[in-house]
Amino acid sequence: MVFELREYLSTHIFTCLHTNFAFEHNGEVLNEYTELADLDLSSNPKIFMKPCKYDEKSARAHIKRVISLLETPCVLTNNMRYPPARKESKSGQRSRSNSQVSAEETKDAKAQ
Repeated sequence: MVFELREYLSTHIFTCLHTNFAFEHNGEVLNEYTELADLDLSSNPKIFMKPCKYDEKSARAHIKRVISLLETPCVLTNNMRYPPARKESKSGQRSRSNSQVSAEETKDAKAQ
């Protein structure tokens, strides 16, 4: 069911802060009690998370969720897949090291 998908995403590390959203499939907003098996996922396997505007009730729920995450944060597991690390080119490393040197020279010049 769709609400089970919502519960799963609320415990996942990358989506746990999203609290006010609706699911959409083929341009239609899904009801919370719609079964995923009833959807035609063979022709269009994508279900979108669309953000909704916060009202007073949903804003309070969001604040409670953030507080609970701060008290008991989600734990990363070894099974998590991360995007590959970006490698800097040699010119990017040189320009960064040059900017660090120039910043240090500026500090030294101001001190003198």
